[in-house]
Amino acid sequence: MATRIRMPGVAVLATSLVLAATAAARADVVIDWNNVTLDTIRARRVPPPPATRALAMVHAAIYDAVNGIERTHQPYFVERPAPPGASPGAAAAAAAHQVLSALFPDLRDIYDAYLTESLAGVPPNAARNKGVAWGRFVGDRILALRRDDGADRIVAYEPSGEFGRWEPTPPRFADALLPQWPSVTPFAMRAADQFLPGPPPGPASLEYAIAFHEVKELGDLGSLTRTDDQTQVAYFWEDGPGSATPPGHWQLIAQQLAATFGTTPAQNARLFALLSLTQADAAIVAWDSKYHYDHFRPYTGITRAEEDGNALTDADPDWAPLIPTPPFPSYTSGHSTFSGASAVILVRLFGDIPISSPAPDPHIWPDRLLDRKGAPVVRSWPSLSFAAEEAGRSRIYGGIHWQYDNIAGLESGRELAEFVFAYYLRPLEE
Repeated sequence: MATRIRMPGVAVLATSLVLAATAAARADVVIDWNNVTLDTIRARRVPPPPATRALAMVHAAIYDAVNGIERTHQPYFVERPAPPGASPGAAAAAAAHQVLSALFPDLRDIYDAYLTESLAGVPPNAARNKGVAWGRFVGDRILALRRDDGADRIVAYEPSGEFGRWEPTPPRFADALLPQWPSVTPFAMRAADQFLPGPPPGPASLEYAIAFHEVKELGDLGSLTRTDDQTQVAYFWEDGPGSATPPGHWQLIAQQLAATFGTTPAQNARLFALLSLTQADAAIVAWDSKYHYDHFRPYTGITRAEEDGNALTDADPDWAPLIPTPPFPSYTSGHSTFSGASAVILVRLFGDIPISSPAPDPHIWPDRLLDRKGAPVVRSWPSLSFAAEEAGRSRIYGGIHWQYDNIAGLESGRELAEFVFAYYLRPLEE
């Protein structure tokens, strides 16, 4: 992949511009542009829902551009066939470039440089020209599809002040993030509430009390109960601002699987389209549940426990979580929804295999995610499904979610992913 450099004020995705030297070394045009998108997300500190939207638009465009030439699977949106002889690599690069340049227009010069590098390995002939024109056409069609999809809608949200409802939390006491996301047009599912889980337990219930004491003990900043491994799990999956985000973490796991299995660019186009479309709808599923139920975070429940009417809980006004609490309602866990959904797609494509993976953004928590030699810590799991379970549990160890947030998020994410895999981007021979 191209070398990353820094520009004034922000770490950005840029190329070394040693075109001839790097063209042959590039891994894959699909993965290259996946990395460009993830670097944009890091540089701009894009929150998870709009990050999934960008990834889905980029990879839907790449998929329809490549598949319009290969014609092996159902299209996502663009049914028109590509011009005969068009280069798939040129089409993929041009499609991704077109979408990213529209989403982040101030970074267009950087994307232009990446496009030049991507095209350096394609002979400058009619096939390349056709591929570029086709890719741009497909990119524009995806952009038109998502225009006015509700992502920029202004939605008013005011905390109710009722106990059990969400309220801003320390240290920033920030306003609720992205209350409009439940109204964003889905990429694949029929409606935002198609996979809405049932309600969380009431504060006076036994189930709530069990979850209360678990997160109060394991998620406490100064916990004496949480193990060193559980602490590492919390930081490994934290994926906060400036990182690739929780869905981006799974994109990087997908990159690792693609490299291990030696998938082709056409296979990667479908892999990352399925993953990204699913993640984008997972964001809508999770945010729909969050703002539908408006459930409070552990910090609020623990510090104000005298108000919960539950004889099995006790307040601790000085309690604080291990990691920062995000500024939006708790139920369900977006992390769990993304992880459950992502793991299902990867299991469907590669099997529920064992995997080891390094911390994707160790600079966020260098004292926690770099080993003594300065290398990212590596975690191993007996299966992809187990990795998703661990990702969900990480939020309890971090002190920012109840266990029932995790359980419901994993379940709704898995149901969504099974739906997407069953009905989208299927082989034509079916």
